[in-house]
Amino acid sequence: MSSPGPAAPVGGAFTETARLDAPTARVFAAFRDEPIRRRWFRQPGDRARQTYALDFRVGGREIATTVFAMPDREEHVEYASTFIDLVPDERIVLSYSVRIDDVLRWAALRTIGLSADGAGTQLEWTEQYRFFALTDIPAHDVAHLVGSTRLQLNGLAAALADAAPAASTP
Repeated sequence: MSSPGPAAPVGGAFTETARLDAPTARVFAAFRDEPIRRRWFRQPGDRARQTYALDFRVGGREIATTVFAMPDREEHVEYASTFIDLVPDERIVLSYSVRIDDVLRWAALRTIGLSADGAGTQLEWTEQYRFFALTDIPAHDVAHLVGSTRLQLNGLAAALADAAPAASTP
């Protein structure tokens, strides 16, 4: 990552969707249950230097920190969110910010909608974001944000598959 560039904020929104092979209750639980959440919500960097805390309730917070080794220095990254609205098996709304080396890089409002789709779940993940400190190529910042969301959704699908209840045998 290059050093922060222009100070002018850049904002926008995007929506990602996913069809998950798990009922809405299991998908919602994957956000609420810390051991499952930790399997798919990951930050890069030195695992031994990461911290994580989850208080999944309206007004509760999720905070994750990591140290990421760059070729010439270390970056200290902090993700901090506050849960605004939680409707079990239907909706998660949160606001979050990301700081790198104590500089506010971006903040966002995230809305995750869940709806039954047969035996599975249709997930709609919408983010309204605002960058406050950009790298030298702002389009890369937005691409990184959208790409990391897709990685999280892939990780969520894998965690749900790993945690799938065993089929009962007669």
